[in-house]
Amino acid sequence: MDSNTLVRAQAHSVSANTHQAGDTARSMPQILVIDDHPLVLAGLVQALGSVTRANVVTCSCWVDAWRAIKATNFDLLLVDLNLPNSAAAQTCREIARLAAMDPSLPILILSASETDEEHTLALASGARVFLHKSSPPQHIVTQVLEQLEKSDSFRRSSAEAPDEQAATSPGALLTARQQDVLLGIAHGESNKEIAKRLGTAESTIKVHVAAIFKALGVSNRTQAALSVRVPDQLERPSG
Repeated sequence: MDSNTLVRAQAHSVSANTHQAGDTARSMPQILVIDDHPLVLAGLVQALGSVTRANVVTCSCWVDAWRAIKATNFDLLLVDLNLPNSAAAQTCREIARLAAMDPSLPILILSASETDEEHTLALASGARVFLHKSSPPQHIVTQVLEQLEKSDSFRRSSAEAPDEQAATSPGALLTARQQDVLLGIAHGESNKEIAKRLGTAESTIKVHVAAIFKALGVSNRTQAALSVRVPDQLERPSG
């Protein structure tokens, strides 16, 4: 499978998983990634989809990006600063246009270079965060989650989701790994204990916990545990 096919397959998979939740799909983040590097796109789609359960749309140029923006109310954009036929200055003009249309839309910049001039220009144009492409995927996902948490547009779209969302089981909203983490929360495990059981870093568990809170519409571990309707009947995590 070539890189372009991989991106299309992963993006389709993330979108399909989101829409399986039916009317709750709009409560999930709608993210647009604009980048012309297939491997970068594939990595971002996989990382964002596995942690946020987002509907991730990818584009490789501004022409396609504007089509997507007109068709979808996105909650966050990840933008490569240097695209084909769009140097940093042109990209910043496009960002300024977007920021003028919707000042509440979080725009995060990805760049292979990080000169002071580009950094200053991007932030002055309306971008909120400047990220280097060499950043660990976990760091990028954390930044995305933080910006979504602050996003007025995402809070509004979540609030407008149908009431049926409250009756949806956690399993319909979470990835398999997030369900593992939620089981640990329901049984009183700390992030450190969950990380040890699942064989991963505690910082990764923190990212999962933030995503779980967002997906379930809760603000603390007690509320998350209560969302598991009969925790005593769940299989206690092994390890």
